[in-house]
Amino acid sequence: VRGLNFQNLPLAVQELEHWYAFEICKGVSVEDLIFADLMFKRRHLFTHNAGRVDEKYLRETGDHSHELNEVVVLTTEEIDRLLRVIRKLGANIITDVAELE
Repeated sequence: VRGLNFQNLPLAVQELEHWYAFEICKGVSVEDLIFADLMFKRRHLFTHNAGRVDEKYLRETGDHSHELNEVVVLTTEEIDRLLRVIRKLGANIITDVAELE
């Protein structure tokens, strides 16, 4: 679990399902999961690149809406949507952990 990295959301979901049979994606659409994964990868840009797109981001996401070195700006709608997805994923994790006891 220590190596679990939500910057690669599909892998984190897969590992939690494999290790603990958690269903953290229950009630979350595929589109919302793809969106959350993209936003988690954008987090790296803000943390390490002052919001500028780098080659790693382009390679890992295939996001053609931004160019190399372009500054990414998050919209209120993107932040609201991401928060809703994170809340649902988190609630699912809490439920799954509670069921282990």
